[in-house]
Amino acid sequence: MTEKKETKLDNLLRWFKNHKIFSYVLLICIGLIAVNEFTDASDKLLRRVGIIKTLDVTSNSIKSELSQNIIRTAWNRMFWTRNYTEKVKRGAPAIEIEKSWDKYMIAIEKWSSEIMIYYISLDKFYPNTEKRRILESRVQPKFEAIASKMANLKYSLSDSTVNHSILANEIQDMNNELNVDLYFFIYELESKE
Repeated sequence: MTEKKETKLDNLLRWFKNHKIFSYVLLICIGLIAVNEFTDASDKLLRRVGIIKTLDVTSNSIKSELSQNIIRTAWNRMFWTRNYTEKVKRGAPAIEIEKSWDKYMIAIEKWSSEIMIYYISLDKFYPNTEKRRILESRVQPKFEAIASKMANLKYSLSDSTVNHSILANEIQDMNNELNVDLYFFIYELESKE
């Protein structure tokens, strides 16, 4: 009689028969992998068909975008305030001063068109914090006071009795004070909840 030679597969199967606990653990792992693959494939299919809607933007990315937008518009407005007042102080040509004023007005328009969105978004994404109150009661009033002084400066340029350099310095001092409040606000905005 010919004896059948035992293969590696036969040895492996005998080992699993003798060690049933390992066999069960292996079967459970294979089952979990199969279930995971099935749910991933089902999820992808349902999203492609449109049964499940996905949001591409998470809450954190919305917060990040909000923070960047506030920072960008605030610093843009402050930049054009400094730019305009420096040009007035240095006696730049009228055309340069006017271009700087136009850029300043664009920065004000951008900030003003977004401010209510900032307030609502701060309430929504940073509830139970001081973020909106800081923006509304400390930062915004200073922007408004600077805008008023800037208008006084612009519309007094043709008046030779007004010391434009002093008025420009006052605005720059106000802008520097606002800069500190903005740093505080941004620190609060970026702090982890």
